[in-house]
Amino acid sequence: MTTVIDAINLSVTIDNKKIIREISFSAQKGDFISIIGPNGAGKSTLLKCLARFLKPDGELFFLGKPSSRFSHKKFAREIAYIPQKYNIMYPFTVEEFVAMGRYPYRSPFEVISKTDREIVDEVIELTRLGDLRNRLLTTLSGGEMQKAVIAGAIAQQPKVLLLDEVMTYLDPHYQEEIITLIRNLNKEKEITILSVTHDLSFTMLFPQKILALSGGQKIFFGDAARMDRQILSSIYKIEFSFIKYEQTGKTIIIPDWKIHDSVE
Repeated sequence: MTTVIDAINLSVTIDNKKIIREISFSAQKGDFISIIGPNGAGKSTLLKCLARFLKPDGELFFLGKPSSRFSHKKFAREIAYIPQKYNIMYPFTVEEFVAMGRYPYRSPFEVISKTDREIVDEVIELTRLGDLRNRLLTTLSGGEMQKAVIAGAIAQQPKVLLLDEVMTYLDPHYQEEIITLIRNLNKEKEITILSVTHDLSFTMLFPQKILALSGGQKIFFGDAARMDRQILSSIYKIEFSFIKYEQTGKTIIIPDWKIHDSVE
């Protein structure tokens, strides 16, 4: 098994406050790792460290080499990052935007090649954006926009996808489409995926790993099947129920909220 990412004692301090503390874990080729934890746990900060937007203390290796040894273009060929919010200010079409994902393979003023165009066409078909390829990004719905952003990342042909709450604000239809898309990328193309999510049931949909953070520290890292109520309760400070959904056999995680009617 090829180790793609090896994080050793990663720590980040911002304004004299420790955001993440000595987090260590490894990701293998084809892993699907859900990163969970309450707000302020350090999930997005960790993802930004892996994407090299933040420089942490500790050591970070990619394919056995220090991450710092990769040039910007070489790194972009290997790892693609999708943030929580993606604001498009310019009137690009979907096709133009996806083609921008080929920038690590071209010089600044080089015309897009035949190979690049073939890859763009393949990605647009894979993400089912054919009917939208000539639409301006500024006219897309939230779900359509999210698919376009993922398509741009796939066009980089990365070995790793870093996803920061990519299903937030999407309706159930688009959530299903995005889940299916990233699952297929993971399963069929063996792209290693690290996904920050607040959807605990999503973490149980298919065999994967979970990295749970709380207070900037790693609380749990391992197979999703080993996740239990005690671990979740220690992280979120509430109780949870694990319910087996009969139609699929999958586990649904439901918070046991203690909600009481007010008494006059």
